[in-house]
Amino acid sequence: MKILLTDDHWIMLDAMKSALTAIAPGSEVRTATRLEDAIRLGAAESFDFAILDLGLPGTAGISALTTFREALPDVPVVVFSGTSNRATVLAALDAGAMGFIPKTAPHDVFLAALHLVFSGSIYIPHEVLDGDELPTAPRSDAIDALKLTPRQSEVMQMLLMGLSNKRICRALGITESTVKIHVTAVLRALRATTRTQAVINAARLGIRVAEPAASA
Repeated sequence: MKILLTDDHWIMLDAMKSALTAIAPGSEVRTATRLEDAIRLGAAESFDFAILDLGLPGTAGISALTTFREALPDVPVVVFSGTSNRATVLAALDAGAMGFIPKTAPHDVFLAALHLVFSGSIYIPHEVLDGDELPTAPRSDAIDALKLTPRQSEVMQMLLMGLSNKRICRALGITESTVKIHVTAVLRALRATTRTQAVINAARLGIRVAEPAASA
């Protein structure tokens, strides 16, 4: 697995890189301290996924994420931020993040969050889950329990990774109207009315949305 890690503090970068390589042995971690450098790296190399700080120089609020997603729409992104209020988390999910890890999380929670992310699950701060506890590991039966067709399961994976309908239809070679039908079925199965709610509910269920790092 190849990971793009972006943060403007070298101490945080080093700590994160050490944690990531410990949790996902054999992974290659590339780092950047500025958004433009991260986008340049992402355009030049292929990454399985990115971890992005929202507080980068020259950015404000959710703008770092939206700019990154516009430039590299096919790279799944997990946000890593010192600001983790409910509004910011929901805005990040709405902008296409497939998870959100607060920098303020206690060390054990931080490591557990990274472990979940690298096992293929979504991590969202418990404050956003209305008191619900996240599963401590991906559930292999969670997708089966939704009773989706194989194609709907593919669409769900891409939806949870933040891909737009247009990107999904290009990736799967199907029409956008067909994608919309599948997205509607996925949202219904996840008991969600929006993509953001779908990500939250998938996190509650412990759904895995990527291959485990060990098999990469």
